[in-house]
Amino acid sequence: MGRNRFVVPKVTRLPLSDGDWIEVKDELTVGEARAVTQSFVGVINPDGSRTPNRETLGMGQVFAHLVDWSLKDANDKPVPLTMDALKALSLDDFREIDDALDRHLEAVDAAKKKIPMPAAAGTSATS
Repeated sequence: MGRNRFVVPKVTRLPLSDGDWIEVKDELTVGEARAVTQSFVGVINPDGSRTPNRETLGMGQVFAHLVDWSLKDANDKPVPLTMDALKALSLDDFREIDDALDRHLEAVDAAKKKIPMPAAAGTSATS
């Protein structure tokens, strides 16, 4: 049997300040990664220039990786994880989530680099 070429979801819980947490996907599918790119690129104009999506600029990656969170509203009720809820965060709290995700993804990437990759098809491990 060949290797599985599809993303097998792995979720990691990351701590935040004040006892809160987020759960994030360790790896995105190609569809999710392209949606992240679209959140940065926005619209490609007929002349080839780009108009970024300023409403979600920088938020697409965070939203694509988030699976769950422990965040609550002013009445101590759980807040569903939605893009609107993400947009309602304070700048400092969004930055904390973004920074935690960045550190985690750097660690996941570093761990992948330590795993020897199989030789590409048609090549030899000794060539």
